[in-house]
Amino acid sequence: MSRNFYWVVLLIILGACVLYYSGSTLYKVYNYSRLTASAEPLETNVSEEELNEDENAVVIFYRYNVGSAIYYGKWKAKVVPNTPLSEQELAPFQSKKWTVLYDPAAPSYSSLEKHFPLKEVISMIILWILFFYFLALKFYVDMTNAPRR
Repeated sequence: MSRNFYWVVLLIILGACVLYYSGSTLYKVYNYSRLTASAEPLETNVSEEELNEDENAVVIFYRYNVGSAIYYGKWKAKVVPNTPLSEQELAPFQSKKWTVLYDPAAPSYSSLEKHFPLKEVISMIILWILFFYFLALKFYVDMTNAPRR
């Protein structure tokens, strides 16, 4: 097999990885951009939930209304190693004044906080730069190794 075959395989695998990661990152950006409307919660309940044997989470259950419809939501505020949470650790979440952010087109999609996936976007840009670097390198090597007439 020629070296050119291995370059093509490398570029296909790298391109598939870049496309997959880009798709998942753009989906996170889309979900971030959906939360454009806000409402005051009618009720919030803070509790502790065991995720698995190694992690516990502070979970906030909330209820809010949009128009005449009432919606319910659940949001994981904090994930901690498997140690039971005390009332002092839950108190800041109980005393905070929350605002529900939701999608006006689908009000059941909601959250209490909105975080832009900055790390994922920067990683996606770096992956695209690396992909184009290897693509340019392949064409450069092909041009310099081409038979001269």
